[in-house]
Amino acid sequence: MRIFSAYVLIGLLLVGLLALGISCSTSQTTTTPTPTQTSTPAPTVSPGPAKSAWPMFGHDAQHTGKSPSSGPAEPQMKWSFTTVSLSPITSSPVIGTDGTIYVGTLNGRLCAIDALGKLKWEYATGYAIYAAPAIAADDTIYLGSWNNKFYAISNKGSLKWTYNTTSTVESSPVIGVDGTIYFGSHDGTFYALNPDGTVKWRYNTDGICVTPAIGGNGTIYVGTNNSTSPPEAKLYALSHDGTLQWTYTIESHIELPTIGSDGIIYVASSDSKLYAINPNGSLKWVYDGADPIKGYIGYLMAIGSDSTIYMGSTSSLYAISSNGSFKWNYPIGYAIASSPVIGADGTIYVAAQDGKLYAISPDNQLKWTYTVGTPISPSGGSQAFQTPSPAIGADGTIYLSLGIKLFAIGSK
Repeated sequence: MRIFSAYVLIGLLLVGLLALGISCSTSQTTTTPTPTQTSTPAPTVSPGPAKSAWPMFGHDAQHTGKSPSSGPAEPQMKWSFTTVSLSPITSSPVIGTDGTIYVGTLNGRLCAIDALGKLKWEYATGYAIYAAPAIAADDTIYLGSWNNKFYAISNKGSLKWTYNTTSTVESSPVIGVDGTIYFGSHDGTFYALNPDGTVKWRYNTDGICVTPAIGGNGTIYVGTNNSTSPPEAKLYALSHDGTLQWTYTIESHIELPTIGSDGIIYVASSDSKLYAINPNGSLKWVYDGADPIKGYIGYLMAIGSDSTIYMGSTSSLYAISSNGSFKWNYPIGYAIASSPVIGADGTIYVAAQDGKLYAISPDNQLKWTYTVGTPISPSGGSQAFQTPSPAIGADGTIYLSLGIKLFAIGSK
């Protein structure tokens, strides 16, 4: 009995130890935790214009025409693009953040061309696009058309929204640092739209609104023209909330204002005068072209790093100092009906109606010329006289349109 009891006792002890081992083994088993699923937040896009090589007409909201890149030292054709519809390119080019070039055509198509000269897509408005588009920081392209509409197009070519005006839109838009889009219309109204297409405010003027500019202090400047006899133009200074600060009257027609680094507003008139207006609306000086400009002064201009104003005429490129005195002119013999553009090294590039692109140094020396087409014979109004202005890409390529072609001119 004692031996049996001992065996029973040993058996119970073994069963207990086995149970204890199983229990210990079970308590040491760990379950791998499921990772917490976290979503990566979408990158935040700051409002305002695109941070691209040339997001709007004249490069920036002041229309200085000044690029941070230098143009080609020795020009060479990289490629040319012909519009699919064979319709002339009527707007100046602008450049998106990915290097896409956007131009508008006479038959109302917005063309997106990649950096190799291939068509990415087209968007048809149905009516002429004369004014350069503007590109926002989120790559939305804004533009007006002659069908009384203002468009917001995605960088994929799809419509985001339209806004109806009561007359044609020939004004290039500018984009404020807060994303507000400003443009004018032939209906005499100056518009400020939110990025979603809703109206922020409107200001009624007494004439046809031209392309606006924005000063460093946020003031918006827009010119208007009317058909009175004699003709009369006004330059309006508006606060960011649409309130009027002042107006300045000029007895002639004017085009878009250009703003210097010191806040001086420059406007050229059709009677061969250049006005420099202080930020408070008073006249600083007027250059009347008597020495030695003769004939029509181009409405469009660019401003160098030393505040020299460059502008074209019926036959020459002119340089006027910031104090209103004549510096020099370079005779070309053909009209310069587009805005000059300036490279980072100070070289001035102008397209003339002899079908050539000129590169001129700040000390009035011809660096080179490049023939891109045949001479243009202007006829029939200001739109025939004016030709699209060039743009400079991040790598220094100059984009220039002539007729149905867009040219990319780079370095050898």
